[in-house]
Amino acid sequence: MKSSRRQQLRTNELAQTLADLQEFLKANSGTVAVGVAAVVLVVGLGIYWYSAKVASHRQGWTDLYGSQLAPSANARLTNLRAVATKYKDSPVAAVAWLNYGDGALQQALSPGRPQPEQRRLLAEAANAYKTILATYPDHLLAVAGARFKLAGLAESQRRWDMAQRHYRGIIDDPRFANLPQKQLAVDAEKRLQQISQPVIFAKPPTTAPTTQTQPAAASGPAVRSAATQKASGTQPGTMPGE
Repeated sequence: MKSSRRQQLRTNELAQTLADLQEFLKANSGTVAVGVAAVVLVVGLGIYWYSAKVASHRQGWTDLYGSQLAPSANARLTNLRAVATKYKDSPVAAVAWLNYGDGALQQALSPGRPQPEQRRLLAEAANAYKTILATYPDHLLAVAGARFKLAGLAESQRRWDMAQRHYRGIIDDPRFANLPQKQLAVDAEKRLQQISQPVIFAKPPTTAPTTQTQPAAASGPAVRSAATQKASGTQPGTMPGE
């Protein structure tokens, strides 16, 4: 009896809840309709936003490809910066900054480049790579490329600790665990440990100083002659047999 009573009470509560909901819908039909319309509008705007975003990304990749077709190296850098700025909320920007850094680095290393211009281009390349690490940390390929290039720049300045930090940034990142970039970073770190060791020159062998022997006193003919005469029993000034 108690069990059936509890079941009856639950049934009555559900019926009452449904009745209350029906009364609410009747009394607030206009409000509910507006709410439904709002939901439909939000969904529609979401679909439109997603479609626009996809179209924007598609256009961004097109612009990125077109930036490489500029007639000069400076124009290509200008176009890449424009693409990175225009699509800053898209993965397109990460690739654009990576290409910008590579282009600036290539120009800096070109023969005959004046040193002030070379320093400026190297700084721009480093800033482009750092922008990737700071703004697009989820774009793994761009992050790996930026870290390798920053490590190379640090090595060229003999900043071994900084270079190792970028290699470790790839090695210690679990996202690269199954990617080839990790092994490349491991090999690069081993090479870095070899080239960063100070060069120690061997000391020249020490040899005992050579002593100069004094030449023996030369015995002149007169001395030898006297010694010979004494041994033969002759006196100086006389010929043997005299």
